[in-house]
Amino acid sequence: MDINRSKLSSNLLVFYILILLLITPILGSISIVFKSQLIWSLGVPISLLIFYINRDKLNTIPKEYWRYGSLILFSLLGFFRVIDFSDFTRYFQVLVANLVLMIMLYLAVNSYDQLDKILVSIFISVSAIVLISFFMETGEAFTGSGKDRLEGLVGNSNGTATYARVSVILGLYILQNRLTIFKKITLWTIIFISGFAIILTASRGNFANLVFILISYVYIVRFKNVNLKTYVLAVSLLLFFLGTLAMQLIDDFYLYERLTQSEANSVEELQEKEARVRLYVKAITAIVEHPFLGVGLNQFRHYSGGHISHTDMLDIGSQLGIIAMFLYVSIYVRLFKKLRVILRIFKENIKVRILLILFLSEVIFGLTNPNWFLQLDMLLLSILIVNTNLNLKVYGIG
Repeated sequence: MDINRSKLSSNLLVFYILILLLITPILGSISIVFKSQLIWSLGVPISLLIFYINRDKLNTIPKEYWRYGSLILFSLLGFFRVIDFSDFTRYFQVLVANLVLMIMLYLAVNSYDQLDKILVSIFISVSAIVLISFFMETGEAFTGSGKDRLEGLVGNSNGTATYARVSVILGLYILQNRLTIFKKITLWTIIFISGFAIILTASRGNFANLVFILISYVYIVRFKNVNLKTYVLAVSLLLFFLGTLAMQLIDDFYLYERLTQSEANSVEELQEKEARVRLYVKAITAIVEHPFLGVGLNQFRHYSGGHISHTDMLDIGSQLGIIAMFLYVSIYVRLFKKLRVILRIFKENIKVRILLILFLSEVIFGLTNPNWFLQLDMLLLSILIVNTNLNLKVYGIG
């Protein structure tokens, strides 16, 4: 493939990512119809053009993409169990769109520079959404009065927290480039605001994920020569002794109540936990009763009173069956094995280590919130696949 065609593909993808992750959430707060029209009017021609330009790469698509695509097949095989066709159609469209987007990224990225360009475009998009949300809709979350949670432009607290988490980790990644002092200060400011936005969303899972990201980053930057077990033990002891002091820093926020289950909210929290456990049991029951094809794509809500199971494995297993569940999990297993090989090759490369943190962060997120149908998370999964393949290709490892 010549350089001009490759550059055109990556530039088209950057443009579409900015539209998908930045412009459409803004338009969505104004008009859902206009948002949908924009995605379809731009997404279809851009994807077709990228596929056409890179048609010579279609026979090299990695197995990870086919395994994600198998979820579409299992959705169709379980169609006869569908109760609500509108719910099925909505999820099915997302699955197909996710697969197309993931393969588009694989086709369009042919170098480290192009991959960095894509990561920067995602960082700009998610950070802009977080910043707009932060200054537009903080409400009583600043003072901790009431039970307000920052929902932001995406209209969902956990969604905004996910954008903020990605902003933090990609900001740390971009900091490893050669930057001016002004750009570094700007990046650290965005990272701080994004971290604070997670507190305002009161998302416990993303807050725990944020702590993991920061602790891991400090290790790879400052203590990489220290034994990992020793570092984990030291950090655990430090958190244990300074935990009370640390919690006092957020005791004015609703997140504090959600983390500590204060007396004023203890019954509510207890009911929430019991409901989560009941959902796990219902999901496991659905898997046992329908092991091969599940209850149907996005149909678990009709068995659980409108709720999801809150974890990738149970969510996929209950909807599509255990074979689909294991195929999806195998994507992460295969990717982790590749990352271990890359880490042995690029021992001193901080960017590679940050991408490992991104991988682990996505795994952690998937344990508490289903991410297998979220476009942003599947875009990140594709980036990890492409990055590992680029690194291994340099050393001729398949």
